[in-house]
Amino acid sequence: MVVKTLKQIISEGIVRIEKIDKLYHFVTRERQKNEDKDRKVLEILRIKDDKILDLQRCIDDQAKEIGFLSNKYVFNILFYVFKTFITQTIAVDAAESACLEREVFLKVGLFVKFNPTGKQ
Repeated sequence: MVVKTLKQIISEGIVRIEKIDKLYHFVTRERQKNEDKDRKVLEILRIKDDKILDLQRCIDDQAKEIGFLSNKYVFNILFYVFKTFITQTIAVDAAESACLEREVFLKVGLFVKFNPTGKQ
């Protein structure tokens, strides 16, 4: 049986306290590192979510534009066919043709000229 002196007991206690303190600081540092990593990951995910929302808005806008342009293109084709049919069937002169063209555009409510190439 070994009898320890008070000095030995105190020094062993101090060593234990130092080990516990080092362990506490290590755990605290690791927890802080993990929280920082989590924060960075959440920030990256937030940025990507914002980017996805922007791209979805862009796609929606482009889909609306495509719908508008396709409607405009179909209208132009139909109008061209109608105009050609009228001028060939009725054999109207240029003044009457222009008057009919204006009247059709006014009734439809679209002021677009036929563009057979589709270029703006």
